[in-house]
Amino acid sequence: MRDSQKHATAPRCQRDTRLTIRREIMEWIMARPDSRKAVLWLSGPAGSGKTAILDSISDDLKRDEHLIASFYFGQAEAGCDISSKFVATLVYQLYHSIPDIKPYIMTAIEKDRMIFSSSLVKQINILIIEPLKTVQHSITNRPLVVVVDAIDKCGPNSTSQTAVLKALKMLVTEFQHIPLLLLITGRPEYRICQEFSSPGFTSITTKLVLESKYKPDRDIKRYLSSMLKEIDKQDREIGTNRQWYQDNDINELVARASGQFIFAVEAAKFI
Repeated sequence: MRDSQKHATAPRCQRDTRLTIRREIMEWIMARPDSRKAVLWLSGPAGSGKTAILDSISDDLKRDEHLIASFYFGQAEAGCDISSKFVATLVYQLYHSIPDIKPYIMTAIEKDRMIFSSSLVKQINILIIEPLKTVQHSITNRPLVVVVDAIDKCGPNSTSQTAVLKALKMLVTEFQHIPLLLLITGRPEYRICQEFSSPGFTSITTKLVLESKYKPDRDIKRYLSSMLKEIDKQDREIGTNRQWYQDNDINELVARASGQFIFAVEAAKFI
């Protein structure tokens, strides 16, 4: 969940980094409904900066009242299946994001006290889709975005991944008149790629891959330069009067990062 204590301290993109990919995502969100697909899948290898990009985008979306719910599978302990908490977390946030939906969610829960033990598809249908259909006439025309981070970590096996993706697909395909969008990140694992390549997903999904065209080395260098300047500033405040690193040191770190932002972040922590 986006406002959890752990997530609140998660790193964001620095102001002048990842600008191209962030702009492309925002252009997708703000595009005309008839020219936009309902799902965007941002994929890339571990450490490529997917979560930091998503966090930065989410900050902007929340400020402009476009973000209505989020779920961060990457916050789970390794090997844990937290997909069972997925719909309940989304429902809680929708309850607070869309006031008109509140009585319909409560009625659905009162009718079936065991609903949260049902399949994800049934939960999404009863607790989200049906209530949204009831109030869709009063929902604004502005884009409403649900973000889901690290879909590859939603469970210990591909069964959980498939269940979550099928539930999400049903969520966006049920609505023609609500500008409901899904922004999903994850590693391009085999089963996930299969799902996004299926006919049902292909027609509703825009795919962005974090690759060399987004010039990660340039952004990594900007990040490291900024961090080292900040460290140097702190050193000077306590009496160190000479710069202790050279541009070649930054270039060496960029080369060792091999396009992986996580290397730069961890390196800065240890310097």
